[in-house]
Amino acid sequence: LDPLAGAGEVYFDISTVEGIEAIARLTQRLPAGRILFGSNAPFFHVEAALLKMQESSLPAGAQSMLFATNARRLLSR
Repeated sequence: LDPLAGAGEVYFDISTVEGIEAIARLTQRLPAGRILFGSNAPFFHVEAALLKMQESSLPAGAQSMLFATNARRLLSR
């Protein structure tokens, strides 16, 4: 993960991150501006990913980045 993160403008999503605290650990290893919300729908339930975010220890500003801000920035390129 770390070598890939250092390869340039690489983004990651949380669709396969397991566990509530894993999201917080991911934001400690990577800049929050390069992490996106991902649910892996229709293979996984969207509600599970939303619950994972809701129960994570991320502050509201970081959650907003993962839910919307980062995707907007990525798609506007």
